[in-house]
Amino acid sequence: MGLKWTSIFFFKKFPYPTKMKKLLSWSKIEVVSEPWVDRKVFGVTSSTRLHYLLEGRVGYDWAGGSGEAGPGDLLWSPPGKKGSYQVLDTQVERITLHLRVEAWAPSNQADTEGINLLRRLDDLAITRGPRFEVSEETSSEVLQTLRRMVKIHRHPEWMHHRVGLKGGAMGIISLLFSDPRLGATLKVPSTLPLGGRAVDRVEGALHYLNEAHIIRQTELKVEDIARWCGYRPSRFHSLFLEATGTTPQRYLTERRIHLACDLLLRSQERILDVALACGFRSQSRFYQAFVNVMGSPPALWRRKQRVG
Repeated sequence: MGLKWTSIFFFKKFPYPTKMKKLLSWSKIEVVSEPWVDRKVFGVTSSTRLHYLLEGRVGYDWAGGSGEAGPGDLLWSPPGKKGSYQVLDTQVERITLHLRVEAWAPSNQADTEGINLLRRLDDLAITRGPRFEVSEETSSEVLQTLRRMVKIHRHPEWMHHRVGLKGGAMGIISLLFSDPRLGATLKVPSTLPLGGRAVDRVEGALHYLNEAHIIRQTELKVEDIARWCGYRPSRFHSLFLEATGTTPQRYLTERRIHLACDLLLRSQERILDVALACGFRSQSRFYQAFVNVMGSPPALWRRKQRVG
């Protein structure tokens, strides 16, 4: 369920389960690449949309203003606002990034900072208009990031594709905040959640951590993965956190838990056997990790999934 921006400052008033983390997380990050045709009216959406125009010109009438946009322009459409566009050329190609956040889900500091910056960009689009005038360098980097995200999105079998998309989104938001044409208005914060450009540097590790036979090894340590990637453990930790918004150890734990979920649903194995098969040294450690990631004990989760 989407959370409107106007509710962000009030969500602490809602009753929370005692073990529910009280932060926001990205619930939808999607990239599409397709042409625009004719005229279209947008209804009120729950997601922020960034449109990068590749070819052709369009007339737009969205929250914050109206006008024309062409190749290399960025159109930022905030949630909760109606708008429309009119194609002015025979062919209009674009890449669109959809971003939406949701409450009641585990998150981290990078997510929280990224969402706060996203909200400030939404406010800017409402007050100054949806067309973001940025430098050629920023526009080029945004395009490169979007094209990489399109490639990732078209390969859903990549188990880490959500990480790549979130890292790309963080990178684009950071680029816009760093651009001198917007910086004076946005008051660039001293610390930005980086993301996008670091994804490539740890992509090998992400592939490595999505191999089932690798993550089942109880002796596997983050230091081993760092050496496999050619980095010192401290450097690898920093790059991984920059790219994904989470630590290598937490990512490894979540991958093991997701593997355990699959085994819990497909087999009748005991909880202890599932824990050992997924790389955990004891049932108690598995239990604690499962509750932290999935929100309920493994036996209860298995029962609910089978009933549902």
